[in-house]
Amino acid sequence: ATDEEKKINESNAGCYWFNGGDLLYALSKITNNNAQNEYFRIDCVGWISRYENMKSDAKAKNIKLNAHLWDLKIAIEHENSKRDWTDEVIKLIHIKCPLKVVICYNYCNEREAEEYKKLQFVADWMKEIEAINKGIDEEYLIIIGNGCNSRTGKSDYIDFGYKGYIYDHQNNKFTLI
Repeated sequence: ATDEEKKINESNAGCYWFNGGDLLYALSKITNNNAQNEYFRIDCVGWISRYENMKSDAKAKNIKLNAHLWDLKIAIEHENSKRDWTDEVIKLIHIKCPLKVVICYNYCNEREAEEYKKLQFVADWMKEIEAINKGIDEEYLIIIGNGCNSRTGKSDYIDFGYKGYIYDHQNNKFTLI
């Protein structure tokens, strides 16, 4: 340790104090009971680092804190299952950032009207989540590509046929972009 570091007479042991019964109860409620059998995680995020700005400001104000500032701009989820991508949409509602993207697939023989029907179903349920009202300035983009044929199980499409749909908060629906 440096001479300056040796002068520090406080420490952070990284300890948390909990009521044992309350903690065990809360831990017992954490599950992976969802379509992917996974615990909460995001596939990909993009952010802007503001580390240098915060570091300079702390130094100028003589505040002794380590700078850890990043500004989340986009969260992306990808789902191969043609039926479980709604879980990814709901998960992203709980993430605070300006743009949330789900990349998913639909059966190639169930595009157009069937796709809009699914999107409207998701839009209707999105408004049931309290967090959606706190993120009215956030955008939701769902990109849907062709998957196999639901009847034959074959990939009998000509191209991937990706289409993007943006969520319209005012009208509670997804629209093709």
